[in-house]
Amino acid sequence: MSKLVIEDHPILLSPRLAEMVGLNEDIFIQQLHYWQTNSKHVHDGQKWVYNSYESWNEHFPFWSHTTIRRIVTRLEKVELIITGNYNIYKNDKTKWYRVNYELIAELCKEEPERKNRGKKNCLLELSNRTDEPDKSPEVADQSEQQHEPDWSPSPSILDEALPETTSEITPEKKSEDEEVGVRGHENPFTFFEKNGFGTIGVHISDRISAWCIDLSDELVLEAMKQAVEYGGKNWKYVEAILRYWADRGYQTIDDVHAGQLAFKERLSKNLNRAPAPMGRDIPRNSNYDINAGESDDDC
Repeated sequence: MSKLVIEDHPILLSPRLAEMVGLNEDIFIQQLHYWQTNSKHVHDGQKWVYNSYESWNEHFPFWSHTTIRRIVTRLEKVELIITGNYNIYKNDKTKWYRVNYELIAELCKEEPERKNRGKKNCLLELSNRTDEPDKSPEVADQSEQQHEPDWSPSPSILDEALPETTSEITPEKKSEDEEVGVRGHENPFTFFEKNGFGTIGVHISDRISAWCIDLSDELVLEAMKQAVEYGGKNWKYVEAILRYWADRGYQTIDDVHAGQLAFKERLSKNLNRAPAPMGRDIPRNSNYDINAGESDDDC
């Protein structure tokens, strides 16, 4: 036990931020902050970190794929982390991440007032704020930020680590406020389990994650929805749809709908086309030579 505590890299957390956003979310933000601080990838005046869900799972082995996806989705929704795409290849859907330091600094300023109102966790409040139509994300003026940013505007929150703790950090229980934060957000994993496909095992979870990276979360979700409509509530059917779309280079739901519309139009034309005349129905003035290929010996 002592070797585990000494040899393993400790996971940092901030009790203050964990109280405001949740323990799981704080752990993820702290780790992202550490990687971002040491990152050499700078785009639009900001440092970024890129990773897939499989790679996140290697760094957080005590969380399942579903838990990691839920944490990232929740932090994206309330804009505590900002995502982007700076991949060289267009088909590469790997996401890039950075911490929204400005929003964290704002939360620190509002913390005393929030405590006076008896509200500790602020994610529900942030979720309601980002749902307002007139609010634009912090990245709206990102193109104008060409100066070197302050990577840690709130060191009292992001640098107050507790590496000496010996408690095992394996929070898997969903808190009530966490359920509120993710309610209403559809993703392939929750849709799969809630619409009769069955329980997600490790293999299927890995396959879903892989397709989300190869195509996108939206296309995987759309494939599942179409599988439900066609009565094929199993992963093999969903994966067959995804392979079909990938072979045709579909990258968005609009591409899928356009392809399906074109297929229906071709099918309609074929059905409406008059059948070709055969045998005695061939007109006498036809350009077709019905004796083509026959020799005189055959007559």
